[in-house]
Amino acid sequence: MGGNSLLSSKGDLLYAISDSGVMVLPVGHSNGVNRVQSQGDMVFRSSFCDHSTVTQQITILDPGGNQTDFYLSPSISGIMV
Repeated sequence: MGGNSLLSSKGDLLYAISDSGVMVLPVGHSNGVNRVQSQGDMVFRSSFCDHSTVTQQITILDPGGNQTDFYLSPSISGIMV
């Protein structure tokens, strides 16, 4: 997006200028779209002397109440999901 944008009078559509023309985003219909939400950054605090496994519980959900498929795939060695 670049330049100006305009929200419709109902607040459900955003019109914006893009490089390829006009972009229309249905911002008022986000609860009907499948999406996944989790908390932000996860911080694992430990000390060098503590050799126990560090765990943390997270909640992953669809904020619109939909049934959204997802999977977790660790890409860093040493992390187990």
